[in-house]
Amino acid sequence: MRSEGLSKKEDILECVNSKVDDKKLRQFSISRYGLVDNDVRKVVWPILVRGNCELPDIDPEMVKHHPSYHQVKLDTCRMTSLMPKNSNPEEIESMQQIVTRLVISVLVDNPSLHYYQGFHDICYVFFSVLGERESRMLLNKLIPTHFSLFMQKSMDVTLEYMQLIFALLEHVSTSVLNSIESVELGPDFAIAWIITWFAHVLPNMDDVRRLFDLFLATDPIMLVYVSVAVSLYYLKKNRISK
Repeated sequence: MRSEGLSKKEDILECVNSKVDDKKLRQFSISRYGLVDNDVRKVVWPILVRGNCELPDIDPEMVKHHPSYHQVKLDTCRMTSLMPKNSNPEEIESMQQIVTRLVISVLVDNPSLHYYQGFHDICYVFFSVLGERESRMLLNKLIPTHFSLFMQKSMDVTLEYMQLIFALLEHVSTSVLNSIESVELGPDFAIAWIITWFAHVLPNMDDVRRLFDLFLATDPIMLVYVSVAVSLYYLKKNRISK
């Protein structure tokens, strides 16, 4: 992968420097190795999202008094599995504080929306690549198209959306769908995949960021397609039995 990945990295950066249409960057994002590494992602993700809006700083007191502050803080304290393994306690605490502030800042920017457990995972992945300021800008651009559905007062709309997984499975593999239904699994079996872009379930952050390359370069429905593909692979390999 090293030589091929290095060659691809050079091609991507050349594409960025030549300021060609972002269609080529999207092709790079979805092909083998994705955007290769975080140095490239830091440059390309903002181009894919087309996000560059200035936002005012959030008063620290506003963060601490936000209704979701305590829940967000509890959740960020449990996300150490996403962080670099060599992080010391001070670095971990600092990252947790920053991600808490990032989550609350995005909620303040979008007062009609609600926090859900798992959004902190999304925020951490963006932060790990872009830093706090640019993550906030990109998340604000993405929320209307990618996350607002999951940020309603209840999860009912999200669960209804996830029925698309069953609808697609019915078209591509009735046997897999029957296996799922035989053990009375509802579409919520994949909820962590959908609402965290797989960040909550994959142990390797390189894999997580690689999926983010894909999701940022494609239509939001790609989340459903990937979830169906994972279901097909897993359930055909490990047949569900009662």
